[in-house]
Amino acid sequence: MKMARPPGNHPLWEREWVTFENFLRWNGLSFPAKSSILDAGCGNRGLEQGALARGFTYTGLDIEDADFDTDDLPLDDATIDVAFSLATLEHLFRPEHFLSEVRRSLKPGGLMLITVPNIEFSGTAFWDNPGHNKPFTRKSLRKLLEISGFEVVVVYPGLRMKPRWMYEGRARFRLAASLPISKNIVSGPLVAISGRARSIAIVARNP
Repeated sequence: MKMARPPGNHPLWEREWVTFENFLRWNGLSFPAKSSILDAGCGNRGLEQGALARGFTYTGLDIEDADFDTDDLPLDDATIDVAFSLATLEHLFRPEHFLSEVRRSLKPGGLMLITVPNIEFSGTAFWDNPGHNKPFTRKSLRKLLEISGFEVVVVYPGLRMKPRWMYEGRARFRLAASLPISKNIVSGPLVAISGRARSIAIVARNP
């Protein structure tokens, strides 16, 4: 996909969309046409504008809609094409319940797109957020998804809109955590070394 604007000029949430579009394309996947999107843990519904601009339908759920640890999600079975869970799983006590509910709502072949902090690199800073309850490594997150019935397609560092080579290779998570500029809000040549990521991004599929 050719980007019309340099990465540093993309609004925050559009960068999320473009990043996951790249992840899917690199793995022979794409968002289905007229996708039904679930944004679970939507907060201020940042993904909504990008979903609507792409011709998708959007459902955002947060704490006022359901307790993700215990409640059934207010969704019918097999009605969602793509579910986002961005920076949400680490706040739960029972992420396995939440994942089972998301999987119930996904169509066969539906996609689950996840980001969480990477405890391997976030270290004690993870616990500085009083809302954090469940730390994850790449291995533990993959295992949780597999136990929950998902097929893991790919695991990447949580960088936004970087060239493909930065997401691959054995040292990719260490590289992502070591970039010298922490916020990807610059433009020009500095974009290449901005956006430090101490997080995990996973693409998974409902078989």
